[in-house]
Amino acid sequence: MQADLTGDLHELFEKYRPDAVIHAAAINPGVDDDKLNTNETMAARVAEAAKAVGSRLIVVSSDIVHAGASLPYSDDARPDPINAYGQSKAAAEAAALACHGNVVCVCADLTDLRVGTC
Repeated sequence: MQADLTGDLHELFEKYRPDAVIHAAAINPGVDDDKLNTNETMAARVAEAAKAVGSRLIVVSSDIVHAGASLPYSDDARPDPINAYGQSKAAAEAAALACHGNVVCVCADLTDLRVGTC
């Protein structure tokens, strides 16, 4: 299901009561300071709504939250982003984890991932 993350997520999650939610939405803030907090804010909103109905949350993050200097990374590796997008995705991970105890963050290079039908 797709959802408007600026809408009433609690009402939507209450209606469908999903077992799990995959949060894959993101915006690349570039150098726009106004957009820098968008990924963090939306991840927190999704986490709060998922927690309220007992849904497990899977946050699709990015490998860009790590600079690539210490491969391979362990699950508890501290983020060390090298750009604004990485900073915003690291903040989104932290926000989701702070809001909800049943969260999995997946950091992967998704540059070649195609979602949908071919």
